[in-house]
Amino acid sequence: MVSIRDRSISDEKTKTFRWFFYIALTQFLMYFIVPVFIFPGKVIKDIEIISALTFGILVGLFFGLVNILGLFFDKSRRVLYKTMLLFIILYFIWAIVSWSFIEKMNYLLR
Repeated sequence: MVSIRDRSISDEKTKTFRWFFYIALTQFLMYFIVPVFIFPGKVIKDIEIISALTFGILVGLFFGLVNILGLFFDKSRRVLYKTMLLFIILYFIWAIVSWSFIEKMNYLLR
């Protein structure tokens, strides 16, 4: 039988993890949004592609690991975490394909 104290500790862990998820999501989104306001319009596409293929992989990996933890800590929002993991996996597939065929992708070599 689960006591009230154990359930409140579990609820606190879930709330804490949700804040962790929101902070990681904000970090991931800001990584791609902030350069739009910093760099001029002509080079922003190139900057975004370069950043997505370099340091963006680490930011995406961190956000993916947060979502994997979410599958265990917050069982009520598993659909959200699975959806986010799907997007992160697609992002990694795009990055791997882009790096594999980088010499044939003109939009990367301008």
